[in-house]
Amino acid sequence: MKILSATLALPVNDLAKSKEWYRQLFEYPTTTAPAPGVAELALGPIILQLHETQNIRSDKALRLGVKDLDSLHKRLRAAGLPVEDITLVPEVIRYFDFKDPDGNGLSFYQMLGESAAMDAADEA
Repeated sequence: MKILSATLALPVNDLAKSKEWYRQLFEYPTTTAPAPGVAELALGPIILQLHETQNIRSDKALRLGVKDLDSLHKRLRAAGLPVEDITLVPEVIRYFDFKDPDGNGLSFYQMLGESAAMDAADEA
């Protein structure tokens, strides 16, 4: 079986506010509204689905791999987001974590060493 895409749903208190926050975070991806109280942002093969609810008790986290972690980290800090310092696991991964306005966990990472080489081979 080949998976063609994936959708990750995150709960939010204020859909309009959260949609704009995520649009700025991801540099204005295509956004749709497939149903009342729902917004979807196209992030390559991943669809981020925001759904409005009043009772958020999220322990979910969205973790996304990028090629240039340092530039992204610098951009988010300059935008005033409370991103943590970059953590290094030698020869494996570099990453940083933060939370959206509703407390959902977010993380960006960059693979290192053999893991990065495998990712590059998959892209070819």
